[in-house]
Amino acid sequence: MKPSQYRATLDLLAKRFPHCFFLFDGTRGRRRPLKVGIHIDLLRDLNGTITEKRLCRFLAWYTRHRRYLNNVLPGVERIDLTGKVVGRVTAEDAAHARELARKRLAGMKAARAAAKAVPGPRLSLADLKAAALARKAVP
Repeated sequence: MKPSQYRATLDLLAKRFPHCFFLFDGTRGRRRPLKVGIHIDLLRDLNGTITEKRLCRFLAWYTRHRRYLNNVLPGVERIDLTGKVVGRVTAEDAAHARELARKRLAGMKAARAAAKAVPGPRLSLADLKAAALARKAVP
């Protein structure tokens, strides 16, 4: 999915389920851990508005967000579509969230390092022209 599709899906879900999904996540407590199996409830309540594939991709994106993962702590309440508490985060769930967050951070650091790495000296315009002439001269 494109970033605009994730945003459109979030807009839709935030309007339909304002106690569960939030548009602006400026505070730590906004992205609360969701009920395990909430995708089944969403599919039932959305009644074909969103395909199952799109919904699953959206939920994967939403639950792997840094702010969501930071809120998955042992004992924190899980909520359903109405915002009602339906369970608590287990120690195993919290450990899994910490591991996902660690991998995500490591990947971001690696990407930054790769972006900063310069692949050797830059060629001058004269060097580029000479290389082009050399390629043309080869039969």
